[in-house]
Amino acid sequence: MGRKFSAVKIDKFFYSDLITVYPTKANIVSLIQAGTEVKNMHQDSYSYEEADPSLTKYKNQLTGVAYRVEVEGGDKTIKFTIGEYDFETKAALQGGTAASDGSAWEAGDPTEVRYKSVFAITKDNICIVFPKAVIVGNGKDADKAVGIGLNAMPLEGDFKDELWIDVQGLNLSALVLDVSPTSLAFTAAADATGKTITANSTASVSYASAPSNSEWLTVTKSGKVVTVKVSANANSESRMANVTVIADGKTAIVPVTQAGA
Repeated sequence: MGRKFSAVKIDKFFYSDLITVYPTKANIVSLIQAGTEVKNMHQDSYSYEEADPSLTKYKNQLTGVAYRVEVEGGDKTIKFTIGEYDFETKAALQGGTAASDGSAWEAGDPTEVRYKSVFAITKDNICIVFPKAVIVGNGKDADKAVGIGLNAMPLEGDFKDELWIDVQGLNLSALVLDVSPTSLAFTAAADATGKTITANSTASVSYASAPSNSEWLTVTKSGKVVTVKVSANANSESRMANVTVIADGKTAIVPVTQAGA
């Protein structure tokens, strides 16, 4: 008998071109590694839902009692809002075209249908897989910002429309970028020189950013090094934000704290 779980909350979410091999516990990590991680999920926007099935009864006209039923399964959907993104992500999930230098986005055909494989890993290490999902993205309010509202619904394809895989005990660290240091701490004073985070990666850092509501942080990248600078904290309370660093398709979340005045 397998372990008990609750599939609680969401820890990581990835999407990829449609997979061509059946997902199993033996290959799930490599399938996920070939995909793209969603780097931001707006607070409390994630949900997984399977609608109640519909039941149609047919009665015997002579007795008035049902003698046959038809059951139609309810639609399954993963929904969330991406609160911070780049134009490449917007094009991949919402459609349209991103400029080659990443500086602009142009809307596309609103009737375009996009298919992806999606992988949602819960906090208790259950990976929910939609091998073939239709992806619908649209502009969505994200607490006074414009996010990307994402809906992923599984469809019939080469494999079952949905699989759940227990990934506890697997080397999920293969999905995590090794960085040094793993956290940063600043005094209340402004630091215009900054402190650095170095990625232990083959390629240069492809993405480095702090949440959009953390204006006190400035994050820049060069090669495998990310520099974090802070403005002065005039408040008596300390403050904290997470810096996301991505390289080699892996992600590291680096907490940054600054003491209060």
